[in-house]
Amino acid sequence: MIEENVAKDPNKLTKRQEQAMITHRRIYETASQLIAEKGFDNVTVDEICKAAGVAKGGFYHHFPSKDDLVVETYRLIDGHFVNSMDSAPQPLPAKEGILWVAEFMATTAMSRGHSFCRQIYRSQLEKGTDFFVSPERPFYKQIQTYITQSLENGEIASPLPPDELTAIILLTARGVIYDWCLLRGSYNIVSFMQKTVSAILDGIWKSC
Repeated sequence: MIEENVAKDPNKLTKRQEQAMITHRRIYETASQLIAEKGFDNVTVDEICKAAGVAKGGFYHHFPSKDDLVVETYRLIDGHFVNSMDSAPQPLPAKEGILWVAEFMATTAMSRGHSFCRQIYRSQLEKGTDFFVSPERPFYKQIQTYITQSLENGEIASPLPPDELTAIILLTARGVIYDWCLLRGSYNIVSFMQKTVSAILDGIWKSC
């Protein structure tokens, strides 16, 4: 009798891996709810662990520090951004597309709140991670694609290369979010983001 060797599916998670994912998600969702209710600085790891029903060692197994909850949030936001772009009914013209990306950033900041966004900047200044400013992030890559296409089509009048123009636009967008945080969310960030980024684009786009 010949025994059949059934190959294991390499994409199928083990029960242990599935449980780890469930625990990871529970910690993150519990922490997000507490932070939304009390503010980032007013929530401790002990509180998160108690509410999520995990040991402190379990928290640090999934998140090396409380700041890593912020990084996790932005990884999820990047995924949401990619899904939004993929589900768009049709490609936007470059200028409108860049404004859409900037508006997405502003809307996301507004939904998270100025307290949470302040923590992002503080964490970045104190510890710094390449993730937030990485050219591999979908925001950067999408804007650079729009800029490159527009330069090739002769729509932009600028001697600067695509990567520098992309950096300027993202620097402007981050600056708006930073200012909004400094003023504790006292104005409509989405509207102001549109006006500010539009002013930058009007300066490099050729008049029709």
